[in-house]
Amino acid sequence: MSLVLKSNQSYTGEALFPMLDAYKARVLSDGGVIKDELSLLSAYIKLKEIGVSAANALNLVSPNWGFKESGGDLVKMYDLFDASADVIVESGKFPLSTRDGVACFYSAGSTANVFSEPMKKVNSRNLSLFIAHEKGAAVTGAAVALANISGINPTNDVISVRYSPTDGGYYDVYLHANKGLLQGIVPYNKNIGVSTDGGHSIVYIDGNEVKSIDSATSASDSHYLNLKALAQGYYYAVIAAHDLTEAQNKALSKFVANFV
Repeated sequence: MSLVLKSNQSYTGEALFPMLDAYKARVLSDGGVIKDELSLLSAYIKLKEIGVSAANALNLVSPNWGFKESGGDLVKMYDLFDASADVIVESGKFPLSTRDGVACFYSAGSTANVFSEPMKKVNSRNLSLFIAHEKGAAVTGAAVALANISGINPTNDVISVRYSPTDGGYYDVYLHANKGLLQGIVPYNKNIGVSTDGGHSIVYIDGNEVKSIDSATSASDSHYLNLKALAQGYYYAVIAAHDLTEAQNKALSKFVANFV
């Protein structure tokens, strides 16, 4: 597949850069596909500009980049930096879709829909999580997680971002620490991010800080991203990283907002 840039001329020459080619080769050799090569290229360029690399990435996945499907359903998403952080569907169905020209997958919010948990460990309490998500048309019931970063003990979520359909629709940002629970509520938006350093947490939307929360120190230094219990709706991208600056967090929030 050739890459067509704004000039409408196909690029078939030398490698754009090794990381991009290595990613494409890994995806294609596993039977996956690249949904949008321009989006993939733009992601690598933007992440380099922001200063996010394999050194501080936990998980960066999107059906707009590399994924594998079966019968129109998502079965795997390939992490941009590390194969050990690829997200795999264990059971259930996540139909692939396109909305306003952007690829996404749909979750019915069922407990039968289960992703595997990529165990990419990091020894840090400075964590960030960003999600591009569009709620379903008929979301009912209790709040369900969009994604969370957990300690090695999966019952200890360091950050858990959930969508609550009650009261007009809100995002609940749960911050677990030493079995405590801190909560910050912000109105529904198609993208949300949160960062924490263990003592203070910030919620972001569209590249802007919208809420600050004082939080206790995390009980764990080792974490992984958990996509097991997904709320109903469309998912465009999930990005988790560690040890970022406030400027980097704001830039990642804006980057995620551009998906939807």
